[in-house]
Amino acid sequence: MPLRRESDQCHPEDHVGVTFVMVDDASSNRVICRVTFEALCDRAAKDGDGKNWVKAWDNHMLAIEALASANFDAGKALVGGKLLVDTQELTPMVAAG
Repeated sequence: MPLRRESDQCHPEDHVGVTFVMVDDASSNRVICRVTFEALCDRAAKDGDGKNWVKAWDNHMLAIEALASANFDAGKALVGGKLLVDTQELTPMVAAG
């Protein structure tokens, strides 16, 4: 079942990433998600923005949320109670190269 963002609130943390909450359509399943700091830095570098990970979050937030939803639907295991989006998903060529 696809997820949607619960609210506009997110929690950016230097060297951790951005944590955000998503819910299913019935709002009965609340999932804490995080895009990793490394994924955001790699995405920023790929975009030509150096290591501006906050800009990467702003520019790719919708894609990151879609990846988190797809990970949930695929049954990806939680890490530390969070559903992670990592470099391999956000910037595949960086992880492969």
